[in-house]
Amino acid sequence: RKMDSKVNKVIRLWTTRNTRLEQSKQVIKFEGEVPKILKWLDDVGIVFLDGYKDYGKSLEEVEELIQNHQKFEKDSMESITTQVEELRNMIKKFEEAGHYELNRIRSIGSHLEQRWNQFE
Repeated sequence: RKMDSKVNKVIRLWTTRNTRLEQSKQVIKFEGEVPKILKWLDDVGIVFLDGYKDYGKSLEEVEELIQNHQKFEKDSMESITTQVEELRNMIKKFEEAGHYELNRIRSIGSHLEQRWNQFE
């Protein structure tokens, strides 16, 4: 009986530790992705949008600017929007799981949302 109790305790401790390790792995992945998106916003997104204050002086210029804008939207925006959505989904999963780092995750997510909303 004592042995069963000790075995069950070890199993509970192991399960708790394993869950915590998996959560640590997930939060490290999350934390690694956020700076990439913030860097993209700084390096690509804002620079691109700031550079497009010219609306063209001829039909050819306007058409070229439209093509560049559509190419940017297709090539870059779709990808980064997908990445932001994936991070939002990760945050939801962390919340549902009651992640032990939930406050830190929410803080990082809030910062990302603020920067993303400034960009959109």
